[in-house]
Amino acid sequence: MGVVALVVVSLPWFMGPPQAAVGPGGQKTPGFTETSPALASTPLAHAEKWLLSFDYPATWTVTDTQTLPATANHLREASAQRGVPRVFGFVGTAPGAQTCLPATATLKAPLCSTRWNLADGTISMRFGMGGLFDGGIAKTTYHWTAWDSDLGTVLPGAESLVIDNLPVRFVRSVGDRVPYSQETIPGASEVLWWGLPSQSGDAYQSGWEIVAAIAGPHASELEAQATALVDSIHFAPEPTLLPTDPGLLESARQSMLRTAYAAIVHDENDEHIHELDCFPTTVGASRQAYITQTIPTNPLTVPLLVTCSLVSMVPTPMQNWALTLSQTWAAGPDYPAGDATFVYFLNAQGQMYSGTSQGSGTTSDGKNYFTYPHVGTSKY
Repeated sequence: MGVVALVVVSLPWFMGPPQAAVGPGGQKTPGFTETSPALASTPLAHAEKWLLSFDYPATWTVTDTQTLPATANHLREASAQRGVPRVFGFVGTAPGAQTCLPATATLKAPLCSTRWNLADGTISMRFGMGGLFDGGIAKTTYHWTAWDSDLGTVLPGAESLVIDNLPVRFVRSVGDRVPYSQETIPGASEVLWWGLPSQSGDAYQSGWEIVAAIAGPHASELEAQATALVDSIHFAPEPTLLPTDPGLLESARQSMLRTAYAAIVHDENDEHIHELDCFPTTVGASRQAYITQTIPTNPLTVPLLVTCSLVSMVPTPMQNWALTLSQTWAAGPDYPAGDATFVYFLNAQGQMYSGTSQGSGTTSDGKNYFTYPHVGTSKY
């Protein structure tokens, strides 16, 4: 199976039974076993595909809709067809198929749909890519990605799981409707849905989506086998985990902070902006400085005295880091006091892959916006 390279993706600043969550080091979920009791008496086969590895009942069939190349370094690049849903393949006793209308001058991407082939007492599990650019036929309203995990997105009705040390979401739906979608599956008596995030590549806004369509009778047995399959999943490459030892975790924090700060400042200063120069490099520290350039706005026309603080750098459920910076300023003769907060999400190598920000101002609809005083025009 191909090894996935960890790729940094920049982001502009606009921007199964339930299991317990893991700590920073990614301890196994309580009760987790490498081979689930649901599969203990079932002969198993092993698959390594779709940038995952997993065990499944040997009597089931695995069908590739598209074979991911060994050179693929993230899911979006690996998914050759951009239709909705983007499907990698099927596993089960009634494998489905994916049909697509080709792209045309008016249809910019293939328009794809799943042909389910359920009969009584069968199951079909669809493995696909969730997140990026979705919509189309499925009319999907929610996915589960590293970006969602970082932002604390709540998926209505979903249970929190931990699979291979990363946060996963699970929904069981009675009937034929795929959760968070307008898609229905003919013959299904229940549908299971898992959202799995990815640490690598375009991780911040893509991941895997697994849908298991089950037709009774024997639905509970089939559900247990599907759940056991997902419990056995390992990502490729394996997630990079933070240390569990407090001393090693603190050492990693300091090392990654230096790496991250140096990389971010270097990238910003290549543009001769220097908007991060005022921030200290010690967690919890603050210092005052006059600035003429902010992170989210055009240059200031008058220097502004601000207090720049490195608020925190904490582990995330994705086994990454969240670096929080803030600026505050007192009221002046023609402007009110204000503040701005910026969060960088960093991978285990200290590289930024996404971020978010907010200011102290409030628009009429209650949203935050930045109210730095004396903002000038763009230099471009």
